[in-house]
Amino acid sequence: MLTMKTHAPSLLISKFSKDADDIPYLDLYNDKTAEIVRKVFEFYTDKSAVFHNENITPPSGYSTYEYGNEMFKANRVLFRTTNFFRITQCRSMENDFGILPMPKFDESQAEYYHPMSYSSPAICIPYTAENPEINGAVIEALSYYGRTIMLPAYYDRLLMGIVSRDEESKFCLDIIFDSVNFDLGTIYNFGGLRECFTQIISSGANMFASYYEKNEAKAKKELDNYINSYKDYIN
Repeated sequence: MLTMKTHAPSLLISKFSKDADDIPYLDLYNDKTAEIVRKVFEFYTDKSAVFHNENITPPSGYSTYEYGNEMFKANRVLFRTTNFFRITQCRSMENDFGILPMPKFDESQAEYYHPMSYSSPAICIPYTAENPEINGAVIEALSYYGRTIMLPAYYDRLLMGIVSRDEESKFCLDIIFDSVNFDLGTIYNFGGLRECFTQIISSGANMFASYYEKNEAKAKKELDNYINSYKDYIN
């Protein structure tokens, strides 16, 4: 059996760090990242072990990702990286399946990291709001009830109680949810760096250095504009 990859793991490499003043800066290209890219590139281009969901032509009535999930449910692949809403669709599987966290790079890595999708919704109050205090109170109340009602229903009852089929998966769910990561570069895609690894995999050549060099100036400029816009708003 093969490992199915929904997309290249561009989200798994942190693209930005923060300085002593809590200001973000571009931190994608370094020795460790280059080594990560090299190892993952070798694995993801090994056609005897991995195939990519995007290369599938699904039957009529299925999207690429829906059919990928059907292949997993039919026991045609051994591992699949996917989002949680696809995992809940596996409830109908006859055979048992497990849930695992994304692996660490090596034994020296202290924590697990699980990126939140850049398409995750967010809520804000526009500066034109006539009653921002009321808006804030409503948002706070929704957040409270979401945490106390919706989250237990989803996490404890659905994922832990219905979807998970073994104690190991429940343990792994705790690891995953306790290590959620929001990467600034992934969310805003400065300089198009979010697609860096996807482009490398698609090309079939490890062009990490040249891709970064080509997009570095643009990424830094867009990051500076982002930082300055917040400074202007705060000031």
